[in-house]
Amino acid sequence: MNRERKGNRLKNFDYSAPGYYFVTICVQPGLKGYNIFGIIKNDEIQLNKYGEIVSKQWLWIAERYNHILLDEWVIMPDHFCIILDYLDWWYYSLCSKELKV
Repeated sequence: MNRERKGNRLKNFDYSAPGYYFVTICVQPGLKGYNIFGIIKNDEIQLNKYGEIVSKQWLWIAERYNHILLDEWVIMPDHFCIILDYLDWWYYSLCSKELKV
């Protein structure tokens, strides 16, 4: 299956700049019902082993990279949505001791 990617980035926007970012990671775009991360039961996600891996790795990112702060995030059966705060690395390195981050 050969699909072209949708160009959904803003032209001339520096995505390496600090700020809040909303990101959706789809497992298999366009394929509904492909529950690779778990299933919805009683209106809640029940993660399988792959969903647990995603959850653990996402939490690891916050431990590993001090200039990334996790905000809201949710794992769904076929995608993963996140809001993260990407801090200015230079500013963070100067202020992290005072901020006690």
